[in-house]
Amino acid sequence: MSETNDSITDRLIDRASGNESACATIEDRRNTERHPYTLLVGLVLLDENRELLPPLLLRARDISVEGIGLSSRGPLGVGKQGVLQLVRSNGNLALAGVEVMHCRYVKDLEHIVGLCFIPMPTGFRTEEFLNDQGRLTLFDPLLQSNLKP
Repeated sequence: MSETNDSITDRLIDRASGNESACATIEDRRNTERHPYTLLVGLVLLDENRELLPPLLLRARDISVEGIGLSSRGPLGVGKQGVLQLVRSNGNLALAGVEVMHCRYVKDLEHIVGLCFIPMPTGFRTEEFLNDQGRLTLFDPLLQSNLKP
């Protein structure tokens, strides 16, 4: 039985957020192809002083075992680290540590950005992104459009 794209994407999100099983890790490392993932994502980067910058709302292009491709209206600094908020197929949120690997201007204010998944960067605590009920809060209200009712 073949997996659906949602299932594969969810496994990649699990791996990125550190919630994967060892079995999934071994299997996924054999296949680094990109999978379609075109939802909005929230990104919070750290500045030079390791302070949180305001959240960015970006459109994802694809996701793989190693990272995620995004479209951005402005450039993102190569080497910057941050936290990415992803939405699973069931609407649940996940956080993943990321580092900007490349950012290339395409045209009409569009930049193609490549982020690799890393452990949560120093300076971030998951608790900073939780509400009073212990649930992840949205980095941007527009991410609500990704969530299933």
